[in-house]
Parts: sequence; C-alpha cells; structure tokens
Amino acid sequence: MKNILILVSIILLSIFNLSAQGRRGNSNSTLGIKLGTSLFDIKTDNFITTPEYSFLGGFATRGDFYNNWDIQFGLNVIGNKLSVQGRESIVSLPKNIKYNLIGVQAQLLFGYKLLGNNRNHRGKFKLTTEFGPVLMVNGKMKLSDAAQKEFLIDKTNLTAEQIVNLTGVNVNALAGLSMGSKHFRVFAHYQYGLNNILKRLDKVDGANQKFKGNVSMIQFGIYLYL
Repeated sequence: MKNILILVSIILLSIFNLSAQGRRGNSNSTLGIKLGTSLFDIKTDNFITTPEYSFLGGFATRGDFYNNWDIQFGLNVIGNKLSVQGRESIVSLPKNIKYNLIGVQAQLLFGYKLLGNNRNHRGKFKLTTEFGPVLMVNGKMKLSDAAQKEFLIDKTNLTAEQIVNLTGVNVNALAGLSMGSKHFRVFAHYQYGLNNILKRLDKVDGANQKFKGNVSMIQFGIYLYL
C-alpha cells in the first residue's frame, strides 16, 4: 500500500506541474477530465464470463515529451461489471450472475503523434497512438443480487460468494489511439492484465483447482482539456 501511495503522489505532483506550466504560457501542457465507458472481462478457463459495460471517469494531463512524443498522466475511477455463469442447483438451467467491482487506476502513457506532430504545428487535427503501464487498485467483487450468493459457479465447486476476493493490486498494459483537437479528443484503449487477478481464489476453503485469470478491458470516451 505504501508503494501505491508513493506512485499516486508522483502522478498528482506531475499533474500539478504540467498544469502550472500551462498557466505560465506553455500551450503544449494541458490538464483535463476523462469521461467514458469500459467493457470489463476476466480472461480465464476457470469460469464462463460475459463482459459488461460500466462507467469510467477521472482526470488526466498531456504534455510534449520529446520530438513527436507526448506523455500523459491520469487517475481514473471505474465501476467495473462482470457476469459469471452459474446455477441455483446442479439440475438448474445456467444463469448469469452479475458482479460489481469498483477500482481506481493510475496510468502513465506515452503517445506518438501520427498527425499534428511537432513538425506540423499548423495542423489542428491530432491523431496519437498511445501505450503504457496502468496500476489498478480494486476491492472485492460485490454480487448485484445477494439472493444468488449460494448459486454454484459452472466449472468449479465454489459458490457465487466464494469467488469475490480478487487480487487487490493489478498491473495492466495499455495500447490505443486518441484523436481530436487541443481541447477535445476521443479515445479508444485496450488493457490487458499482466498478473493473475484470480490468485487469491487458490486459498478458498474447498477449492479443488488452481485459478488463473487476466483483466481484459476495452475503454472508449472523451478527453476535455482546459
């Protein structure tokens, strides 16, 4: 947790620094907000999952880094949703069991300017390819319907309430595009988890298998820069 606080503090200081540069007249440093939606899933062979749409919001900075490269810092709040297939009993028909997962993401992204680069200052339209690491901190999953807590999860011997304790700190790799103007951009990003978000389920009483799963997340939305 100490390392997480240090990373978040560094990102916040960087945001305020870029914001201050903008106020001093550096037009290439911007501070803004991020709004959009996220399609969240866990790629695993242990469950049958269905990705669900949810919201995301936060704030971000963008500033020139080197030549045609820029750098971005951001903090996002995400209300992830996910469905896992289960049954009320062994003989029941399968049913999607819905979960909610609240998380916070800190991201450091590098962008290469495909259009509107430093060698073409007159170009108002900007197209940037972006990539970098994302730190995701989340709590336990929460059942949308508490009455389903004793449902059996398909392909396992566990119940719906026994699979909620996920890894709390996860690292994802992000790649995507953004395009627009200086003050408005749309973005589309994909994130893939580099660590096993289901690792804690190995320790659940009665678990008879090893669990492995990786975050898979498609995000799209808008940036509004000052």
